[in-house]
Amino acid sequence: MKLYTQLNISNSRLILNKEKHLCNVIAHRNFKFFLGKNKKYALTENYIALDYLKRMDLKSVEDMKFKLTENIKNISIFKRYTKSMLPMYSLNDFYKIYNDYIDFKNLLNENIKSKDKDFDETILKAFSIIFDANKISMPLYYSIFYEMQYMFWEIVVIGGLLANMKLSAYLMQISLTNSGEYEKEENILTIEDQHITKILFENEEFKEKINSLLTSSDINIKNKLIRFSEKDLLLSLHDATLNLRANKKENDNWHINIEIVD
Repeated sequence: MKLYTQLNISNSRLILNKEKHLCNVIAHRNFKFFLGKNKKYALTENYIALDYLKRMDLKSVEDMKFKLTENIKNISIFKRYTKSMLPMYSLNDFYKIYNDYIDFKNLLNENIKSKDKDFDETILKAFSIIFDANKISMPLYYSIFYEMQYMFWEIVVIGGLLANMKLSAYLMQISLTNSGEYEKEENILTIEDQHITKILFENEEFKEKINSLLTSSDINIKNKLIRFSEKDLLLSLHDATLNLRANKKENDNWHINIEIVD
């Protein structure tokens, strides 16, 4: 089994009860003797979860590593058993986020080795891991993915991958350097910027999507999901919500108000 190899524990075919063997080895490594079954399981879970975090080169896991280390110290025959795993988390949560981290790092390394100055399949897969909306809302994932996103942008900038991606580069610059120029309420940053308007209306896919919605002289669209395939818009906006208010004037010109929420 991969876990046994990771922990450097023998996995001989002669060992009949592998789960019991795993718990016993981990207990001996931590000088924990005469523990009951529940305490051995708690010790094993904490030990394995800590091992996953130690393999992740991220500052954001330091607090969790400390808590797990304290959990291990507090498991003793002299103390009453309490469930010692971190609240809300299971060992499977640590396993999944560790695998996401490894997949992410491997994809970035693959892209770096290829010296590809474009957003190829590897960089897009890495992007999809760390911006997974279903996971990033979970407390365990949030801080870890946030740090991994900075790693991603660092590779992107150093690699020159934003050379032809004006909107992505501009929005990233705003997100990293905004010091009050743009209004921010909680986690929502409101940006009203003519430069962004110019970039968007120079983009053929964006113009096509807006034109396709101008089906009458008076348009009022709210909370419409829009998706982009063009690389710059895919990276900067991916799935976004569009609010559109448009009126056609007598000279066939349009007065358009567009709000994009991402």
